[in-house]
Amino acid sequence: ATVTSVTDIATVAHNAKVNGDTLFDGYARGFTAPFRGPLDPAKLAELRRWGFAVDSMISDIAGRLSAADDIPGALGKAANLEFKLNLLRFWTERHQNMHVWYLNSHLADQAARAFEQADPHLQNGLGLYDIGAKDWDAIRGAVAEAPDGTRVVDLAALKPDLQRRVGIYLHAETEIAIPVPGERERAMVLQGYRPGTVAGEFLRNFAQYKMFSISTLTKVWPRVLQDGGTPAGLQMLLGMSLLGYASLSIRDMLLGKSPRIPNDPKQAVAIIIASMLRSGGLAIYG
Repeated sequence: ATVTSVTDIATVAHNAKVNGDTLFDGYARGFTAPFRGPLDPAKLAELRRWGFAVDSMISDIAGRLSAADDIPGALGKAANLEFKLNLLRFWTERHQNMHVWYLNSHLADQAARAFEQADPHLQNGLGLYDIGAKDWDAIRGAVAEAPDGTRVVDLAALKPDLQRRVGIYLHAETEIAIPVPGERERAMVLQGYRPGTVAGEFLRNFAQYKMFSISTLTKVWPRVLQDGGTPAGLQMLLGMSLLGYASLSIRDMLLGKSPRIPNDPKQAVAIIIASMLRSGGLAIYG
């Protein structure tokens, strides 16, 4: 599961871009996040103070792979152990925590400017959450210094309504950067059929290991295309495909096989399609 999640690096990078960062810096952050040390206790405490549950629930991580909305009892304990052993919990939590912190810090850095001078991509992104020039002075006034010296926006210093909107922005953008299905995605798959029914179990089995691709379709692609149009979409497809090839190669090597290297155009096309499928770039066909 963690090998498949390598393509999160592309979605993290493009989410950074649509929030006003460069694509290069976004990829650098995505590649290095797993190798940085975990957030120190002071930063984790700060995230909790902002209202973030930084310790991922089992069902949230499982939901990246399955349409099931909960994992009860002994099955839940087994899933918890599996996600620890295959490092999916580590991978997801590390990227989520780092990205929330990055988004807040980036917002604080941009707040040093007047709203009209802030990055246009960030202005556009904040507008999706009803945050605009009218709120900018309040956000600027809430900028504080974190224990490590990083400038951040202290959500607790904002009025309740603006605190809610900024919190939604940080949560929602993080779930786009590291795609996690929500109720909308599960409703799309399950169509209201309950567990235990023939239709419900069929749909759950159909969606097994496809929720990442569905979340990419419903969350990541609309955000990228809304911000940058077709060129941004092609950039992301290329990035996801390259990372999909890396994922395929890592899996092959773990199985004792040699990485796939094309020897003719037909084989090259097959590898490209396999990489796109592996990355989730082809949505539900992934």
